[in-house]
Amino acid sequence: MRFMILPLTHKGNEAKRECIRRCFELIKQIDDAELQIFLISNILVFTDKVISEADSNAMKEWMQMTKVERLFYEEKVQAVKDARTETLEEVAIAMLSTGLSIEQILKCVKPLTRSDIQRLQATL
Repeated sequence: MRFMILPLTHKGNEAKRECIRRCFELIKQIDDAELQIFLISNILVFTDKVISEADSNAMKEWMQMTKVERLFYEEKVQAVKDARTETLEEVAIAMLSTGLSIEQILKCVKPLTRSDIQRLQATL
């Protein structure tokens, strides 16, 4: 019950919507499909007045996916993240090769950390 009511404890609709999104991300990590559906359906009911249509639709789609579809979906999301990181690393390498400082590069490729760029620099 606490999980389902939590979004309603926040002040302001945007804060409530952000909490709903965080709760949904946590629910997606639960292995028990029945528990996922129970929690999502109850969040949809409890937050009916404040949930955005996009978040509501995303939750409904998640509930309709089979376990296999979810695995494919999660693999696709991870592949996109990996590709993005690889592309950012390529950009950082190109920037390093032009002589830009690590500080300058950090401003352009925010997801990469100082240690990421130093690791890339060591490969040049």
